[in-house]
Amino acid sequence: MTDSLPKCLMPVAGGVPLLGFWVNRLEAAGVERIFINTHYLADCVESYVEHLRPLVSVELVVTRETSLLGSLGTLRHIAANFEPAGALVMHCDNYTGFNLSQALAPPPGYPVSVVCFHSEVSDSVGRLEIDSSANQITGWMEKDPSAGPGWASNAIYSFDRVALDDIVGTQGADLISEWMIPNCIQSERFSANVVYNTCGNIDIGTIEALRAAQTPVCDTDYQSYFPQPDLGSWVESFSEVSCEVCP
Repeated sequence: MTDSLPKCLMPVAGGVPLLGFWVNRLEAAGVERIFINTHYLADCVESYVEHLRPLVSVELVVTRETSLLGSLGTLRHIAANFEPAGALVMHCDNYTGFNLSQALAPPPGYPVSVVCFHSEVSDSVGRLEIDSSANQITGWMEKDPSAGPGWASNAIYSFDRVALDDIVGTQGADLISEWMIPNCIQSERFSANVVYNTCGNIDIGTIEALRAAQTPVCDTDYQSYFPQPDLGSWVESFSEVSCEVCP
């Protein structure tokens, strides 16, 4: 299915591209500018972004990577070139009803926040150890099958400007976890606040998970909010996938 359609355009909520779902949720949370990083099937994604522009009030900025920078490299590029006061970062292959306004900015004293959800498995997630008294992350086990069930990273993070400045100056790390583990977990440089997502989370990495993601998790009528476009080379592929997943 992803030979012709990237994961961020897979249909959720009964047939809405996942990217459209998240643009709506970010706009509802009060975000004013969204950076959409593209690489695989970039023309396809950017065609959909052009369809979204007149439908939303939020500013959509596309940053295309001809060579992948990694999650930290992308954040470093945006923080250095666009100089946001803070940033909410998320991976567009998760599906959840979590209210993003709860994680837009870290609280005072915490330069970083990490949204977590309860996971029954630990071999495909970053499992977290949490000091509940301080609401702070104290350990991170990346894809460790022996860690067992517990709270896991939801791949939704927020950073204040102090943390972003440090990320801009960091070399030799490509992933957000590679910066967070030594700076937020193993040292006290940047305390990492935990935000609990109790709404559940679906990583649409399998066809079974994608089918499970057809259940609406928010009140928005997405079919009206994002009507099906009638232009763009990706539409035929999307329609085929949508019919297969949610007949």
